[in-house]
Amino acid sequence: MEIAKGVYSEDWKNLDLENSEADWQKAVDILESRFNERFFEPISILLQHEEQKEAKDKKYGFTILAIDMLLIETLQAFKEGKENTDGSSRKMFYKFIDDSEELSRFFNSDELKKMFYEDIRCGVLHQAEIQNKKLRIWTIGNLYEDFGDFSTLNRIRLHEIILNEFQKYIKDLKEKSNADLRKYFKDKMSYIVS
Repeated sequence: MEIAKGVYSEDWKNLDLENSEADWQKAVDILESRFNERFFEPISILLQHEEQKEAKDKKYGFTILAIDMLLIETLQAFKEGKENTDGSSRKMFYKFIDDSEELSRFFNSDELKKMFYEDIRCGVLHQAEIQNKKLRIWTIGNLYEDFGDFSTLNRIRLHEIILNEFQKYIKDLKEKSNADLRKYFKDKMSYIVS
């Protein structure tokens, strides 16, 4: 099984993560390639395609948002070493928000986290629509703003935050001192390649 471009499950299994720091760096590079190829590069192509368009003419928001919602849960599963998130999606999603300095600034109450999870995440992934008629997906403004009659989520800003969280995770994994984080990553990836 190919786990990243040109990297197969056997390549992962042959890494000596018990004794080789060089192999640890390769392992982290594999994860970075996997996420970039499967998620971040396609989003980048979509964003570039609509970059010069006026806000009203940008049309890839739901596709990008769907990938980002998938990424939040997937990234949190890697951070916690979870094989899957069956029955714990909400918990994983909330934990990702709480651990993100930027997301937790905007979604700082149970009510807002619930709205983000149910109306946006569940709506987009399960119904291909936002489940809150007052919420607009925009490409301008703050990450989240409530104007009374309606509220907005800036999907471009959200994507930037998720990308930053991923880059921070990669940086943390490269540090030998983050033993627990590395163990959880190893557990998750070992499950994937098994």
